[in-house]
Amino acid sequence: MYQLKAKPFGKFKKYHIFNASTGNEIILTPEFGATILQVQLKGQPLLDTYPDPEALESLSWARNSILIPYPNRIRDGKYSWKGNAYNFPINNKATANSIHGFIRNQPSSVESVDLSEDYAQIVCSIPYDGNLDAYPWPFTVTITYTISEEQGFEMEMMVENAGANEIPMGMGWHPYFTIGGKANEWELSIPGSKKVEVDEKMIPTGQLSDFEWDGPIGDLKIDTCFFVKSKELLEVNLSAGDKKLLYWQDGHVWPFYQLFIPPDRHCIAIEPMTCNVDAFNNKDHLKILGPGATFKGKFGFSFEKIS
Repeated sequence: MYQLKAKPFGKFKKYHIFNASTGNEIILTPEFGATILQVQLKGQPLLDTYPDPEALESLSWARNSILIPYPNRIRDGKYSWKGNAYNFPINNKATANSIHGFIRNQPSSVESVDLSEDYAQIVCSIPYDGNLDAYPWPFTVTITYTISEEQGFEMEMMVENAGANEIPMGMGWHPYFTIGGKANEWELSIPGSKKVEVDEKMIPTGQLSDFEWDGPIGDLKIDTCFFVKSKELLEVNLSAGDKKLLYWQDGHVWPFYQLFIPPDRHCIAIEPMTCNVDAFNNKDHLKILGPGATFKGKFGFSFEKIS
């Protein structure tokens, strides 16, 4: 039976949803960007996380953050919409771009919790009232986290336009996966994808090149966006010894993903994206939401030990 325990985490509250008999659990801060701190399947922790509340507030490396209204980067933080110019703050000094949207540190709340013998589900809401000059249109984000013995972990992300105007929208998530040890010791299997070629500011040039990987990660250095060739389903396998993590995303909604191995090489980010890098400018798979319209999609992962 799944249970829920809540306790303080600095100025926030931490929810621990778990099934002691199966070793499955979700830990999250539902009041701070609905941020997932940890997902454990069959007793194996699978996410690199924030060790304390201070690290969470710093949002270092955007660990497990929700990326809305755009994933990845916007060149120089600038874009235009309906004939007007807008500027996001530059928060990525290395490229002098704006990165990862602005929802990840917004106040959020729990809408519902469902605990049963076989699964647990928690629904969180993140309202945005349009108070930023860089994006003056309100919307509401609804995140549904589900964990079960059969499916593993699944996440559904939905945005609803809460205003009276058409708005530009992109969604993403920034999980950092780990299966113990360092990435150098793991094997990665990715089906054929198209690498998004970028310039010195990590902004797409408009060119694509073939890419696939099936073998040891070794000393691979990567911080790259890819386009999913098959619109049906993307599956990425991460393994080490008898441990195997299978990540998936619905290619219809999430036709892009970013792979990133941080310098400490203790994890690898596999980031689903509904649109390309700098989509507010190049319009590549940018979603336009009319008043009251919604946009949603799912992704998730499972874990097994191979005997």
